This record gives sequence, structure tokens and C-alpha cells, in this order.
Amino acid sequence: MHTLAQLSGRIGATILVHADRAESVPIARVAAADKISHLLSDASPETLLVTGLSNHQLARVAELMDAPAICLANGAKPDRELLAAAESHGKILLTASGALSDVRAKLDQALASP
Repeated sequence: MHTLAQLSGRIGATILVHADRAESVPIARVAAADKISHLLSDASPETLLVTGLSNHQLARVAELMDAPAICLANGAKPDRELLAAAESHGKILLTASGALSDVRAKLDQALASP
């Protein structure tokens, strides 16, 4: 299993919220989608949510599914509401410049290697 800090380095992501916890958060799988309903069906306590969406409801989705972190793909910039929601819900928030499919592929490859 990999930590969120290790995976964020593999995709060149920047951790925006709760960076101090990234080294201790284990990630076993990735749920990547641009529809909240797809994220809801795939999330778990060791899942990194990856999406091109950037709205404050993502933090609520992560909270409902016990997912520890959200990665915004496509270089999406979170607004103040999302930053505040991630902070208050205790969710780690990252941003990566790659396209959703590229970020997902890199994460899947990283998770498949020891």
C-alpha cells in the first residue's frame, strides 16, 4: 500500500489542505470520475477521489464515503468554498495539472507496483 504523499509525488500534485497528514494516509485504490454519482459508488476509507470537478460538495462526498482525500485533475483550482469545506471536513485536497485520464493511469500504475 502507498501513502498519499508518495502518490502525490508520482503525479506531481500539490497538496493544498492538510498536507501534514499526507504521509500517514494509506491509499489502496482510486475512484476517478467527473460525475459525483460515480465517485459515490466507488469510494471507501482508503480511496483517493480524482475528478475534474471543483465544487464544495466534493468534500461532503468524501465525508459520506469516508474517503480521506480529493485530487482535482486538469489543473482545476478550488474556490474558497471547497478549500474551507475540505478543511472543516478533515479531507486532504490536492491539485494535479494532468488530464483526469492521465492522472488516473499514473495512480493505477503506482498502486500496482510494490
